[in-house]
Formats: sequence, C-alpha cells, structure tokens
Amino acid sequence: MISRGGRARLSAAASTGLAVLAVLTVVSRSRSAAAAEAAPPAPGSAAHATAAPTFDWHLPTGFPTPVVPADDPITEQKVALGRHLFYDPRLSGNGTQACASCHAQERAFTDGRARALGSTGAVHPRSSMSLANAAYAVSLTWADPARTRLEEQAVIPLRNTKPVEMGALGHEGEVLERLRADARYRSLFSAAFPGSTDPFSIENVTRAVASFERTLISGRSPYDALVWHGERNALSADAWRGMKLFFDERLACSTCHAGFTFSGPATWAGALRPRASFQNNGLASGIEGADPGLFAVSHRASDRGRFRAPTLRNIAVTAPYMHDGRLPTLESVVAHYAGGGTPGPNRSPLVRGFEITPQQSCDLVAFLESLTDAEFLADARFSNPWNDTKRSLDRSGELGGREPDVLEPLLHPLSMRAEGEDADARHGASLQLCARDVNAVARVRARQEGAGEPVDLFRRGSRTFELEGHERELRLGHDAHARNLPQLLGGP
Repeated sequence: MISRGGRARLSAAASTGLAVLAVLTVVSRSRSAAAAEAAPPAPGSAAHATAAPTFDWHLPTGFPTPVVPADDPITEQKVALGRHLFYDPRLSGNGTQACASCHAQERAFTDGRARALGSTGAVHPRSSMSLANAAYAVSLTWADPARTRLEEQAVIPLRNTKPVEMGALGHEGEVLERLRADARYRSLFSAAFPGSTDPFSIENVTRAVASFERTLISGRSPYDALVWHGERNALSADAWRGMKLFFDERLACSTCHAGFTFSGPATWAGALRPRASFQNNGLASGIEGADPGLFAVSHRASDRGRFRAPTLRNIAVTAPYMHDGRLPTLESVVAHYAGGGTPGPNRSPLVRGFEITPQQSCDLVAFLESLTDAEFLADARFSNPWNDTKRSLDRSGELGGREPDVLEPLLHPLSMRAEGEDADARHGASLQLCARDVNAVARVRARQEGAGEPVDLFRRGSRTFELEGHERELRLGHDAHARNLPQLLGGP
C-alpha cells in the first residue's frame, strides 16, 4: 500500500497531468541509488547484488535497473553468448528443442500452446510463462516462491524429468561437446568468461542464458506512451474506457496485476525484495485431483490452487490463458472473472464476480491490448542470432543458394507453429467480436507478417482525448506502479 504521504503527493500532483510520473521516476531512481550506497548489503547475502555500471540496459522510460547477482555480473559478451544458446536446440538431450521452442519472441516469449511440449513429446501440465520483464520478478515459474534467480530457473527445463522438457539430464557432457565443437562458441565462451581455462560448463551455460533473459525488458507500449510520455492520443476511446475499468476497485484487476510489470510484486537494484504473491483465481484448482499449484511446494491445504499472477504486458499475443491454457481469448478471461469463477475452499475473495456489459468487456480488452509492446516483439537484440549467420553467409556466397544442414535446426527451433497460428486465429475472431477499428486488425496482421513500423498501428492520430475526466484513472495507473515503491514514497 502507498503511505498517506505518498497518496497526498500523488493527489496534489494530479492537477498537473502526467508531469508527476516523470518526477516520481527521477525521485525513485535517485533515492534507490542513495539507499544502496548508504546501506550496502553484506557479501554473500541474498540482497548482495549489483548492476554492472558499464552495461547499457536500453531501459524504457520509468523502468529501474534490474537486480544482477553478484556472482553473475552482466556483460555484453555474456548476453551475446546467452542469446545464441537460447535459440540453439543443441542444448537439448536429443538436439531438437531450444529455449525459444517454448519462448518465441513474437509471442512475448511464450509459445501459443495451452500446455508446453517437451523435446520428447511429453506434455507439461502448465503453459509457458512469458519471459518479458522476468528480471523484475520476485519469484519465477507459476507456483514456487523459492525460484528467485534466473540462473537457477534455467537449470529446470534442462534437467527436468517430470515431465521431460529439454532432456539434458545425463547428456550434459554430450551437450557441452556439441557446443565446444563449434568455433563460434569457442570464441563466445572465451569472451563471456575470460580467464577460465575451460569455460564450457552447464553452470556457465545457465549464467549466460540468464543474462540474456535479464535483458528482455518490455515497456514501450501505447499505455507507456500515455503514462510516461504524455501522448494523449496513444489509446483509443475504448481503451481509455477500459483503463478506467481496469483500475476500478469493483473489478479489482489491478490488485493482482499491479506495478509497472502488471504482475504484482517486483524487485530491482537497490530496492527491498517484497514477498511473492499467489492467488487462487477460481479455476476449481483448489480441489483434489486438480493442479495443486503452490500446495505442491508448501504442503499447506490453504495453498491448493494458488498461482502467481502472470504479467499482462503483451497479453494480447500470449493466448491461450491461465496456467493450463484453458481460456482461449481475452474476452473469455473477462467473462471468467465477471462470473466469479468456480466456488472452492481457497478461491480468492478478490474473485467475487462483477457486472459488465458486452461493450465494457470489449473496452477492457482494448486496454489490455494497449499493453502490447510492438517494438519488443520485433527487437533485433532479442531475435534469433543464427538468422544473422545465414544472412551473412548468403551475402558472402558461401551458401551457394542452399541452407546447410547444420543451420536448419538453428533457424527453425520452433515446432509448434500450427497451434500458434490457431491462437492468432482465435484472437482475430475475438477482435471481430468486439468490432474494433481497422487498426486492431492491422495489429494482428503485423504480428503474423512482421509488418514494418508496427508502433504506428497503435496510434490514433486523428483523435485527441483530453485529460479532463481521466485524472483519476491515470492516478490509479501510477498507484498500481507505486505499490511496489513504499520505501521510496515515505514509508508503508
């Protein structure tokens, strides 16, 4: 919660429109840095983490510097290695699946499946979570508060056996030999881990992958253009109305999907780490035989069916929804919460149902779509580097018009295109249901076809929406961001 003093400052600044947001951003960063200098954490403690001062994060406006573990400092060389490894199916035991197989950039690093598929065909009980802004997450995965480091998380898909994901357990030596045999990797590993006599290790693989994943920061959506840059025409009229609904306490959307990540508690360099939050959202998950959620690690009956709230950033491209992908469209998600979900012993009191008209449902979906960061979905820094290799060989004439066998699996590590395309089709149908303007359809086409200048598709240049009458939802929007900043706003 924001302190009384913090709320008073926000209320007083509301009359100045969006200027307060820029001021609080500067204050947040300066106080955060001062706090870090005044009370440095003890070496070896959980809080002992820094951000490499020479690393250029390319942070969106208003976003703080992510936490970087002291034992895995981030460098450009390590990120470059991690990017290559992320897209390389040679990391899997049978050489068929890469990290990108379940985390595709154009889908905000999800896969379009209801439940993830492993390298041996095993079906995961849960869907692939988006990696966008994972650097700020207090906990990782759907329901495990102990998973707090990307380095530790990267090991799970490599070695998991229930179910098998990448299937590298027992094949670690073979995997490392595949990498060592590639001259490109010999250069990349040496640059990422200078001074090491033999940098090829699973630990270094996970460190590099984690470093790359830490850079996957998304915060340049139309909503951000409005909140941080004052672009009043960044949202359509229906998205403006949807924003008011989203931050309305009657719907309580922003209670769980809070903060600048729209996923609840967050952490960053110099900030205190809040507790992770998990909720039972009325999916009948709190009963015997269903996915136990947090109960699987806590063994407390009250934790049955409780899961972490995923980020809503880029939510329009990450269908289907929920931890098991049971809901195909955003409209169906709105309907689920409007109906109050399925009664159960652990259902959150926040999931209580609410009245909403069809038009309001479409407005709410329009606002959720305004959280789509088109630049992030097409940012070359996060794309498959093996495509760069092919283009380079094409230009040099070394390919001779043919794609060598060794590059084929690297260029096409994804094996679930058909189902992913179905997800786009379902989302396209939902757009038609809400009968939004041609720009909404263009957004879907841009995702599917990689159309140029995707950001322009989010603008409504001919429409201007004045702040009058909207100060409250803008203030609530920042309140959602500021809930994770109590120590910067004057106390609890």
